[in-house]
Amino acid sequence: MVGDEEKLRYIEDAGEKNFTAHLETSAILQRESVTTVTVLLAGAGAALGFAAKQNLPLGHISFSAICVSVYLFALSAAVVQLCLKVRNFPAPANEPKNLNAVGYELSSIRWAELDNLQARIEEAQQVNSSRTRSLNNLRLLASGTPFVAILSGMAYEGWEASVKDLVCSVLGG
Repeated sequence: MVGDEEKLRYIEDAGEKNFTAHLETSAILQRESVTTVTVLLAGAGAALGFAAKQNLPLGHISFSAICVSVYLFALSAAVVQLCLKVRNFPAPANEPKNLNAVGYELSSIRWAELDNLQARIEEAQQVNSSRTRSLNNLRLLASGTPFVAILSGMAYEGWEASVKDLVCSVLGG
């Protein structure tokens, strides 16, 4: 039969490994988010640069490029807000002042600390899950960028036709 001390040590080690995995996942999510923002900003800048090089008057291609640029800048801001913004993340261990409980045996403190470790693990899971969901959804939205270009071009063409019709009806032509 396994003694309580050995069992406690095993559970503590497993909990620490589990929390470390969540901490590493958080770092991976941060790197992935930075990469995503970099790609989105590069695309937004390229689209804006393309639009700026077009001759006036504004045409449907220039309008589409501007819309794509705005869309990608907005997605970049969302990645920063939802995935990169500095937020609380649970500490890997309790503070010494909280562990130095006078009048309690060390084994009692260690067993109680397992509940705290479990709470920190669950909080880390929640933070990582939220960031993962947000990053995946924003990447999925970024994959729809060609549709933004197409739909904005179509909207511009429809708007341009409507303006021409209005001018013709007002001028009687």
